[in-house]
Amino acid sequence: MKSRATDRLVQLKSQLTAASSSSSVQDLYILPAESARSSVPSQDVLEVLTPTVQAFLARLTAHVQDDVGALHVARRRRQLELDSCQTIEEAYAKFQFRPAPEGNWTIDPLPAILQDRRVDIGDIAPARHADFVTALNSGAQGVQVDFDDGNCPTWRNTIHGHRNLARAARGTLAGLKPLEKTALLLVRPRAWNMDEEHVLVHGHVVPGAIFDFAVHMVHSGVHLWKLGRGPFFYLPKLESADEAALWARVFAFTEEQLGLPQATIKATVLIESISAAFDMDAILYALRRYSSGLNCGMWDYTASILSKFRAFRECSLPDRQAHVSMRSPFLATYMHLLIQTCHRRGAPATTGMVPFEMSRASAADRAAFVGKAKAGKTYEADAGADGALVYDTALVSVVQDVSFLQMG
Repeated sequence: MKSRATDRLVQLKSQLTAASSSSSVQDLYILPAESARSSVPSQDVLEVLTPTVQAFLARLTAHVQDDVGALHVARRRRQLELDSCQTIEEAYAKFQFRPAPEGNWTIDPLPAILQDRRVDIGDIAPARHADFVTALNSGAQGVQVDFDDGNCPTWRNTIHGHRNLARAARGTLAGLKPLEKTALLLVRPRAWNMDEEHVLVHGHVVPGAIFDFAVHMVHSGVHLWKLGRGPFFYLPKLESADEAALWARVFAFTEEQLGLPQATIKATVLIESISAAFDMDAILYALRRYSSGLNCGMWDYTASILSKFRAFRECSLPDRQAHVSMRSPFLATYMHLLIQTCHRRGAPATTGMVPFEMSRASAADRAAFVGKAKAGKTYEADAGADGALVYDTALVSVVQDVSFLQMG
């Protein structure tokens, strides 16, 4: 495996050249509604992909396509370098902390509405109307409107999810309380490794991250800014400060194109990769005009360890459900470092999602879940966390009662 990885790494390095940036912004293609792979009425598609959305999506995709390509090359190269290591010590040596510029710099001040970060509801797929409305009406501080892990990215779910999101931003989604009584919309676009295969620009599929971001920004970015309620985001699965810098360029281009003031967009980065954990200070610096903090959690972070060190059996983990928690030394170190890094830079630090689903549990299990949620989040709050995520709305008040530190 290591010899093949070395050969591929040599090939990949030879292919890493500057790509042409002479792309036209005219060439956008949407899979026809009558296609067997579409299964979404054309009127639904056109309600979401209006001519204005299509034009901006083409411009933004063309603007960043070379950078996105370079991102994928860099990821593959780094993984091949790890796979080529002969010992675990050699692999560990590939990870070095990446410092940001010295000095007492901080992120830009957060708008008042983002100061309270106690509880966000995570993994809410906007295509699931009832769940989306329940989350927004729950009394949580925010809802992670999820086009990534919490969503099955069929074309139907993508289109109907964006339709529901646009309606929620305007308070017209059926069943929604008045906007001032609803949680903030915190949109999580797809990660960089996912594409939107139903839309092509210049013959290439559009990155799912760019599709979700662009559609939301055109429909609701200016509207939410005028309301003082956004636009706000969660950014998933970043692997480096370079990837954070790419998002900063996406934000700056979008604000200029849509006529928004600079640094209107705010985003929380989910530190879900072990490589990103070594870049946390540099990630905050890259997004210092746009940052609303960092978030740490157990599940994707531990999965990244298994993935990155896949060539080394000694990096295997026991059953995470039974034997791994944020109190485990390696995860506690990661959490404390994230909190310290954020607070040194004036950024909120939030922790992972309480995964319990109360509605399907017995009375005894529900009581146990409440106790575990309180104990876990109290431990994280005592470490300095500013807030956390929950999955079930029944746990919102439970976690809100925890004495989290609040930035401000």
